[in-house]
Amino acid sequence: MDASNDAASVGQLLSALARDTGALMKQEVQLAVNEMSAKAESAARNAAFLAAGGALVHAGLIVLLFAAVVGLGRILPLWLSATIIGGIIVVLGAFLVLKARATLGSLDPVPEQTVASIKADVAMGKDQFQ
Repeated sequence: MDASNDAASVGQLLSALARDTGALMKQEVQLAVNEMSAKAESAARNAAFLAAGGALVHAGLIVLLFAAVVGLGRILPLWLSATIIGGIIVVLGAFLVLKARATLGSLDPVPEQTVASIKADVAMGKDQFQ
């Protein structure tokens, strides 16, 4: 082998390494985007449950206050029915709020697949260049 073939070979290898590294980085970024998008969709869905639960609790409190006013003002069965309905709404709203809070609290924002893939790529690169 002569020196010009070796130089071309090294140049081609470095060029291929740069091209492959660029492609690998693009794939890693796309993986991170996909993973974060899925997590963001889950967070948005549970935030909607949280908002709905909060709205129901608020409506229930308004009904309970109305029931207390009516009950104290008239002492009729009307207040009892309003209290029962308000209590049911508060229980439903509290259930939704607690469910959404528990789900949002356990959500991990770190793109774990991407981190693991990058660690594997770095380890493979270290092994190949040692």
